[in-house]
Amino acid sequence: MFRKTIFIITTVLALKLLVSCIFRCDCDDPEEIEFALNTSHISLIDNAGYYPDYHTTSDTVSSRAIGFDITLSDSIITGQYFTALPTKCEQTAPIFIKGAYAWSCDCVFWEFKAKQKIKAIRMIALTDFNQDLPAQSDISHLLVGRVDQSGFEAHGMYKTLEKTIEYLSEERIYSSPEYSFELYLTEAPVTDSIRFELTFEFDDNSFITDTTQMIYPLPMFEL
Repeated sequence: MFRKTIFIITTVLALKLLVSCIFRCDCDDPEEIEFALNTSHISLIDNAGYYPDYHTTSDTVSSRAIGFDITLSDSIITGQYFTALPTKCEQTAPIFIKGAYAWSCDCVFWEFKAKQKIKAIRMIALTDFNQDLPAQSDISHLLVGRVDQSGFEAHGMYKTLEKTIEYLSEERIYSSPEYSFELYLTEAPVTDSIRFELTFEFDDNSFITDTTQMIYPLPMFEL
C-alpha cells in the first residue's frame, strides 16, 4: 500500500513537471518602460513587537516604536500595469489547464526604470516633538531607513538616512513602477500627539510632499 501511494504521488508530480515544461510561457524580451515618481503612500508601522506590524489600524503606538512604510510610485503607469498584468498572463496560459491550475505566467512582460533619482528626504514635525524641537522643526537627523531587498549591504538592517538615500538613488530595473522602503524614528517624541510632513526631493528638481496621520505616542511602560 505504501509503495502504491509513493508511486501515485511520484507520477502526479512528474506529470505536473512535464506539463509545466511543455506548456511554459514562450517569453519575449521584456519591454522597458520609464516611470516618473509623482505620488506617495505613507502608513504607520508599530515597531514595538518582535516583528514590525505593517498592518496596524491603531493611531496609538509606543513612542519608541514609530516607523513608516513608504511607497513612491507613478500613479498613471502603476494603474495601467496592475490592470494589464492579469490579462497578459491569462492570454499566455494553455486553455486546457486554466481551470486545473492557479496559473501564474512566469514571463516578465515589462521592466521599469525610474526617470528620477532621490537626492534628499526631509521630515518636519508639524507639532511639538519635544521641548528642544518645537513644531516646524526639521527632524530628518532622527531617521534611519530600511530597504528590505537583498544587496542593501546587511539584508533588512537599519541604515542611516544618508545610506538609505544612496541605495534608493542607484540606477536599477524594477519589477513594477513603484518602490517601497521604511523610515524609523531613533528618538521618542515627548508629546501627547504628533504629525509629520515628509518631502522627497529628486534630481530633476521635482518633489513629493505628504503628511502622516496624527499619532498618539505612549511611553513604553503604558503598553
